[in-house]
Formats: sequence, C-alpha cells, structure tokens
Amino acid sequence: MYAAIALMDAEESEERERRIQRRRLRDHTNVMELPETEFVANFRINKEIFQYILNELKEHMAPSHRSTHLSHQLKLATFLRFLATGSYQKSVGNENISSMGQSTAANVIRECLNIFEDHFCQKWVNFRRNIDEENAVKEYFFEKYGIPGVIGCVDGTHVRIKSPGSDNHHLYLKRKGFYSINVMAICDHNMVITFVDARHPGANHDSFVWNVSHAEQELKSDYNNGKTNTWLLGDSGYPLQLTTQSTRKLVM
Repeated sequence: MYAAIALMDAEESEERERRIQRRRLRDHTNVMELPETEFVANFRINKEIFQYILNELKEHMAPSHRSTHLSHQLKLATFLRFLATGSYQKSVGNENISSMGQSTAANVIRECLNIFEDHFCQKWVNFRRNIDEENAVKEYFFEKYGIPGVIGCVDGTHVRIKSPGSDNHHLYLKRKGFYSINVMAICDHNMVITFVDARHPGANHDSFVWNVSHAEQELKSDYNNGKTNTWLLGDSGYPLQLTTQSTRKLVM
C-alpha cells in the first residue's frame, strides 16, 4: 500500500513538473518572432492576416484573471496550428508553438471554433454579393475564359474522419474505402470561399449535397424570379440544370 501511494505521489510530482515546464515555455513563446516562411508553414496564413484575425477574436474571448492564463495570441496560434495539421496529436502537447496539455488545447480549440462559427463565418463567408461585386466576378471569367455570367466555381472535397463507431457508420464510408465528410464549397474568381456546406456524410454524392444545399435554393429562387444570366462552374458531379425549376450550373 505504501508503495502504491509513493508511486501516485511520484506521478503527480512529474505531472506538476510538466505543467510548470509547459507554462515557462508558453511565457517565452511569441509566434510573431518566427520567420515569415516558417510562420506560413505552421499556420497557413501570413503574419498580417494572423494579426487581423487576432484583433477580431479578442473581443469575443472569455476574460481570464489567473496568473497562468493563456494569451489570446497563443490561443489563436494553437487553433490555427490544429486546423493546419489536420491532426490533434501533431498540433498540441509537446510543440513549442502550443506548449499545453491536451485537455487545455481541446478547450482552446473549442472556444475558438465556437467564436468563428458564431461571429466570423456569417461575416466572412457570404454567398450573397451586391451587384458590383457580382459583375466583377462575371467580367473576370468572361475576359479570361470567354464564358458569360459566371458568378463562381463549385466543388466538393472529402475530409477524412475516424469511424463514427455507430450503427450509421456506413453513411460516412466513402467509395474509396475511408470515412469522410463530403464538404461542398463555392468560391469566386479570387478563390475567396463564399459558401460552405459540411453537413453530409462521405457516402453522399456531390450532386446530392448540391441539391439539398442552401445555395441551390437561393439560386433556384433567383432563377424563378427572372434572374437567368448567372452560372456556377462545376465538374461532372454537378449536372447541367436548365429548367425553370432549377438553378443553372455549367459542367466543365
């Protein structure tokens, strides 16, 4: 019994020491001191955009008065690093960038993700454009490719996930043999994403994701109201639609 207690005390002591080391490392971490190329490699954005996001993020983050609190900069760096790597284990724990335990990193990621979803997505990912913005997209595609009326490009990508481990796991099994979510995105001529639909399991075809999307409904409404001079470019997963009950997509 005494041996068991001694072992528990030793493990707790080691964990306290790890927390202290991570805290010291965090206190001396400033990601803005990284060289620009290394910064982009880690976060997939440059320092100017990072600072812009950070300024927007600060006002929505929960205040902390503890002496060991995490800086807003470090929280954003941890969140973006997680998104950039696509792997939880690679982006937290022992990295100098994060320097925090997994449970702490999970809370940081959750906080930032909720802020992005509640405050930023509607502001930055906007399918609706004013007439001048829409005409600028149309002019670009016509001048560069000779195709009139194009307001953007649509495509789908499969984001790999672990097996959901439930009775409906087969819905997420892509035909290529891995589990995924089928994410549809629309972008403009500057490759700015204007619409994202990430609701559907990987077994669904691109055409299904399109047919039940809010973008399809909006463009269908526009078409039926007489706006017939707009197109989205897509591949063969998005069949050409020309009826008065459908939106218009041009397969390339």
